[in-house]
Amino acid sequence: MERARRRRITVFCLLVAPFLVNGALNAVVAARPWLYWAMEIVVWLVLPAALLAGAARVAGIDARRLGLDGRIRGRSSPAGIAVACVVLSAAWPPVYAALEGLATGWLPATPLFVYESVVPSTQPGRFLAAAWFALTAGVVEEIIYRGYAWQVCRDLAHPRSWFLVPGPLLFASVHWEAGIASVFVAWVFGVMAAALYLALRNLWPLIVAHAVTDFIAFG
Repeated sequence: MERARRRRITVFCLLVAPFLVNGALNAVVAARPWLYWAMEIVVWLVLPAALLAGAARVAGIDARRLGLDGRIRGRSSPAGIAVACVVLSAAWPPVYAALEGLATGWLPATPLFVYESVVPSTQPGRFLAAAWFALTAGVVEEIIYRGYAWQVCRDLAHPRSWFLVPGPLLFASVHWEAGIASVFVAWVFGVMAAALYLALRNLWPLIVAHAVTDFIAFG
């Protein structure tokens, strides 16, 4: 048990580490599109897939434990998940847009890098880039900062407190390159997403709503 716990924590640290530094790297490589997109594929696809596959083998964290199945709080409910996906996807984007507008006014800053800067201005490149950012952020961030983070917090005393306080702060911290307003918005949504995950114990509504919100923002 102790060995599995250490492995879970190690994999979690390895999952998070690239996102703490890729903001600075993005600012450097953004002028070279081929290098930027190659790094995107490695950071958002190759590394997470490899690490999560390893976690399933050595730490016992599979898709079901992460909440990537048809259950809500342990009970099969595909219809309930579908309804939650629709409701949350409708509610999330306007709340995000309103909060972002307020935060930008309260906390003005000069970002080091914003993803909108690498989104093409014409179609179909704009659609493809927006879809990529939406899907990778929606899937990868929810798996890491909600599903996997909860598995790590369960090994600690007062797991809900760890999940609802330091967890969203960590999620917010990986958005540092976009400025303090972005960090604040990410923190608020991190708290809300963590609370919803504890209520549902299913990632699909959060993944879908996150992806829809980002696609609207980037598209």
